[in-house]
Amino acid sequence: MVTITRRLAQQFRAVLRRASGQVRVGPAIGFIADREGLTVKSMSGDVAVELRVPGARAAETVWLPLSALDDFEGKKDDPVELTASDRKQVTAQWRDGNVPQVVSYDSVKPPDADKFPALPTDFTTNAPGLLQALHEASEVAAVEGARYATGCLQLCPSGAIHATDGRQGLIQTGFTFPWTEPLLVPRNKVFVSVPRNA
Repeated sequence: MVTITRRLAQQFRAVLRRASGQVRVGPAIGFIADREGLTVKSMSGDVAVELRVPGARAAETVWLPLSALDDFEGKKDDPVELTASDRKQVTAQWRDGNVPQVVSYDSVKPPDADKFPALPTDFTTNAPGLLQALHEASEVAAVEGARYATGCLQLCPSGAIHATDGRQGLIQTGFTFPWTEPLLVPRNKVFVSVPRNA
C-alpha cells in the first residue's frame, strides 16, 4: 500500500497541468515508495514531472490514470491509501468529509516508464532569483514560436539566460549552470506561474 495526502495530489496535479497543458486524459502517474521516500512521477512527450517526498516507506509501486488525481485531490492533508489489488487494478480509499470513498482504477505501467530522465550527477547552487529570472524569460519568449527556438529559453554555460519572441529580447546574467554548451529549454507555464519575488 502507498499512502499520500489529498493536498499532495492537488499540488502534483497543478504542476502537471502547468507543465503539460490542460489535459484531462493523459500520462499515467507513478507512485514509487522505497526506503528513501516516495517518488511521484509522470512523463508526456518532452515533459517529465517528478516530486520526491523524503521518509522511508515500505517498497511498493502503483500506477494510476491521470483522472484519479481529479477524484481524490483536495486542500487538506487527509490520507489517500492506494492498494494494488492485482497487477491490473489499484484501489484508492479516502474520506470526503465524513463520507468514505473507495474507487478502483485500471493500473497500466506506461511503456516508456523506464525512460524517465535520471537525476543529474552534478548540481550547482543558484540564488532564489533564478526562479524569477526563468519566469521573466518565459514571459518574453514566444508562446508559439514561428521561428526556430523563439519559444525556448537559452541557458548559457556563462550563467546567462536569453529569451526572445523575435521582436524583443531579454538577457539576464549572474547564474551558474553545470553544462558546457548552451541549452535550449522550451518555454513552460511552470516558469510563468512562479510568483514574483519567489
